[in-house]
Amino acid sequence: MNVSNSYSDEVKKAIEADFLLLDSDRKIAFLAAYGLDPNKPDFSVPTLPQLWSMEIFMLKSLSKDELSRRMWIIREKFRIQAGDAVYDNYLTSLPEHINNETLKLDVTPNSYLVLKEDAVNITRQMQRMNYYRMQRNLAINKKKEIPIFIFFALLIAGIGIFSLTNHTSTGQSWQLILLTVYFGMIGAVVSLLQRLEQASNTTTNFTDSAINSSDIGQGMSNSYMISLVVSGAVFSVLVYLLSRSQLVNILDLLPKPNENAECNVSSSQNFIGKFLCAPYDSAQTAKLLILCFISGFAERFVPDVLDSLIRRAKN
Repeated sequence: MNVSNSYSDEVKKAIEADFLLLDSDRKIAFLAAYGLDPNKPDFSVPTLPQLWSMEIFMLKSLSKDELSRRMWIIREKFRIQAGDAVYDNYLTSLPEHINNETLKLDVTPNSYLVLKEDAVNITRQMQRMNYYRMQRNLAINKKKEIPIFIFFALLIAGIGIFSLTNHTSTGQSWQLILLTVYFGMIGAVVSLLQRLEQASNTTTNFTDSAINSSDIGQGMSNSYMISLVVSGAVFSVLVYLLSRSQLVNILDLLPKPNENAECNVSSSQNFIGKFLCAPYDSAQTAKLLILCFISGFAERFVPDVLDSLIRRAKN
């Protein structure tokens, strides 16, 4: 079930519950206003705008006592959605005869009309915020498809490449650096998914507009996400080169190759083949792959290391 259907179902259930509490005359008026079957009204048919209209109709149909009781719930929902700062400003701007203290007392007929308008206004504002939140989540879920597709494409490509290169000594010499590239790209993909998940948990601002609800499309474009994956691949190769050169090794972070260890490289292989076949033991290899993943996940990791190298060179 997508975000739009889930939200619509919540509104439908709320309206159906309110409908059951209406008296006979108001039920007849409600069914006639929206053309529903009096014998078996179907609340699954109306569209979202119609459901919002029904919600406003229900509020306007509440009696004075029912509205004063419902207003506590409406205002609390508004506080949760809009935030305490907006809610406090709203309370201070209320006329004295419809504030929270007055609701504890008997509501006069004149106050009832003003209170009804206030309830309708708050409900419309919450509908607006819910719509923008729904559009934002739809845009985020659509963006999530791209890194997930990249992940499975990399997984299939990785399995295919390693199955092909495992039969020759030359291919085996490339496997370690292919693994570093692979882990760097996977780290970038996981980082993208984490960012999208954090964006989906961001609360909707009271002043959001249609542009704000779709800003994830501009902030995380397809080219931007692909560039992060490419950067993860490049950074992972730099991690591999830094570990081989031991040019910088802050806090013994980079793995150290054992230059005295034997590497299964024939004498006929060229320098590149010997260079790619790095003599790491299992623990150092795991350390290298973890750092490659981190280099893709934290895009500032390798640039910060390079900045430290530049500072050392200047000194």
